[in-house]
Amino acid sequence: MERTIFVAALAVLSSLLLPGCLGTDFCLGLGYSNCPQYISPAPWMNDACSGAGGHWASSGPEFVNCCRGPPYCADANGSRIDLSQFQPTPTPVPTATPNATPSPAATHTATPAVTPAPSSANPCEQNVRNQLFTHYHPTWCTGIAPCTPLSEEEVKAKITVDLRQSPTIGFTYQQGNVCGIVTYMGRAWITPETCALNEPQITGETTELVPC
Repeated sequence: MERTIFVAALAVLSSLLLPGCLGTDFCLGLGYSNCPQYISPAPWMNDACSGAGGHWASSGPEFVNCCRGPPYCADANGSRIDLSQFQPTPTPVPTATPNATPSPAATHTATPAVTPAPSSANPCEQNVRNQLFTHYHPTWCTGIAPCTPLSEEEVKAKITVDLRQSPTIGFTYQQGNVCGIVTYMGRAWITPETCALNEPQITGETTELVPC
């Protein structure tokens, strides 16, 4: 501590005797590690300063710590040039537009026509169809309200029954809602003698959207 004070006092005395020495031997002796570090001017500042006929300057060094001030653009007389008027306008960043969700009408192709009533050539098939209708009670009323619901027979006509692996059977039925048609797929087993329906189970479903 005493040595630092002595060196500082010696430097001040030398500056009085030899003007211009302060900031040379004395500053180099103490070093600049305690001086603030300034960020270099942005590229647009360099262009603006040069375009305004200026140059980069800084104040100092200060008498005590030999540090220089932050850089600034100066004219030939050393006066500051205000560069804020040359600051470029930030380019707005475009925001991503989410993909538009297609409306139900866009995904609709056509409302299926009413299937004609199936032939009663296989009484067991018709019997199972009736039992499926009673078990699930499907309805059908689709499209823009007010819609006209289908009759019971027309709804039954949309039920399909596959007896090829009887007594295990496959079946489908449709539920027509205002904005969509849901097709349910299932399986069950029947009693061969009476065609009684047993343990029907839904195994899958699909939905077709309609305008609503």
